[in-house]
Amino acid sequence: MDLMDRGSQQIAQANGGSSGSQFNLQKFLDNASVVGFVSLWILPMVVIALAMMLQNNYRTMGLLGDYALFSDHWWQHEQLYRGHKGTNYLPGFAILFTPFTWMTPIFAGIAWRLLAVLGLLSALRKLIRSLGGNMSRGEFIVSMAAVPATLGALQIGQANIMLAMALLQAAACMLEEKRWRFAAWLVIAFLIKPLALAALGLGLVIWPVCRGRILFATLASLALPFFTVPFDYAGVQYAAAYLNLQDCSVLTEHRFSDFNGMLQCFNMQLPIAWANIIRVLAGLVLACAVWIAHRRLSAPSMPRWLVWAALSTSYLMLFNPMTESNSYGIVAIPMALCGWWWIEQRQRWSGWLTLFAIFCIGAGSEIVRPWIGNEFSLYIDPFFTLLFLLRVLVQSCMQTTTLRGIEKLPEAAHA
Repeated sequence: MDLMDRGSQQIAQANGGSSGSQFNLQKFLDNASVVGFVSLWILPMVVIALAMMLQNNYRTMGLLGDYALFSDHWWQHEQLYRGHKGTNYLPGFAILFTPFTWMTPIFAGIAWRLLAVLGLLSALRKLIRSLGGNMSRGEFIVSMAAVPATLGALQIGQANIMLAMALLQAAACMLEEKRWRFAAWLVIAFLIKPLALAALGLGLVIWPVCRGRILFATLASLALPFFTVPFDYAGVQYAAAYLNLQDCSVLTEHRFSDFNGMLQCFNMQLPIAWANIIRVLAGLVLACAVWIAHRRLSAPSMPRWLVWAALSTSYLMLFNPMTESNSYGIVAIPMALCGWWWIEQRQRWSGWLTLFAIFCIGAGSEIVRPWIGNEFSLYIDPFFTLLFLLRVLVQSCMQTTTLRGIEKLPEAAHA
C-alpha cells in the first residue's frame, strides 16, 4: 500500500508540475504579447523623437510647420487658404492646434505624435477587451497588422494619425455609452479634418439617442471661431474654406487612391460630376444599411461600434477625392479589429484575410515599390478596402441570437 501511495503522489506531483509548466508558458506568451503590443507603437515614436532631436530643424517636424503657420495666420487675421496644396482644414483646426504653437518645434512635434499614439493605445485596449478571447494576443495581432499602415502619417506628423485616434476614441465611447464624450470626439475629428463629416453623419444614424448632442456639439464648434476673432474675418475664412473644399472635390491628379484613383490605374476614370454622384449615393446606401441593421434587426450580428468604425473609415478612404497612401492609417485599426472579431467568431478565413489585407496596405506597397513603383498602392489599397466594406455590410445586415465573448450591446442603441 505504501508503494502504491508513493506512486500516486509522484504521479500527482508530475501532473501538477506539468500543468504548472503549461501555465507559466502561457503566462510568458501573454506577457510577451503585451510587450510586443506596446513596443510596436512606442518604438517608432522613440525613433522619430530621436531623429527630431538630432536633426533639430523644421524638416523633421513634418507637416507641423504648416499647421503652426495655419494657426498663426488665424490669430494674425491673415488669409488661411492658398489652394488645395495648402492646409485644407476648417478654421476651428487653427484654434485646436494653438497649444502646440506655444511649445518649441521639437517638443511640439513629439507631443503631437505622442498624444495620438497614447490615445490610440487607450482606446484600442478598451475595444479589444470587449471582443473577448485572449486580450494580450488580440492586442499584438491587431497591432502587427495595423501599425505599418499608420507609420507614414506618424512619421510626418500628418493630422490623419490624430483623426484615427479621435475616431477610435469615439468608438470606445460608443461601446461604454458615454454619449457626450462620443459627440465631443466626433466634433474633434470633424475639426481635425472636415472629411470626418461622413463619420459624424453615420453616427447620427447608428446611435439616434445621441443626435441632439452631436448636432449641438457640431454647431458649437462651428460657432466658436467667431468668438475668438472679428466676426467679419471669421465669416470670410469660412467662405474661403467652403470654396477650398469645393476645389479639392474636383481634383483629377493620378496620385490619390480613392475609388476613382483605382479606376485611373486602368484608364477608366469617371467624370467629376459622376464621381461626386457616386460618393453621395454610396453615403446614402451605407446610412440605409446601418439603419436597417441597428434599428430593424432585434439582434445585429456585429457590435454597433465596430460597424460604425469600419464603415465610416472605409467610406472616408474610398470616397474622399484626396485620399493618399498615408490616409489608410485611419481605416487600419478598425479593419484589424474586424479581423480579430471574425477570428473570435470562428469565421477564421474572413479574419485572417482581413488582417493580411491591412498588412498589405501598410507594408506591401513599400515592399514592391522598387519593382513596380507607386501604382501598387493606388489600386490595391482601395480594392482591399472595397472588399472589406462589402464584407462588413453583409455581416452587419445579418441577425443572430448569440455572440461569442462579446459584451451585450447597450439597450439605448435600440431606443
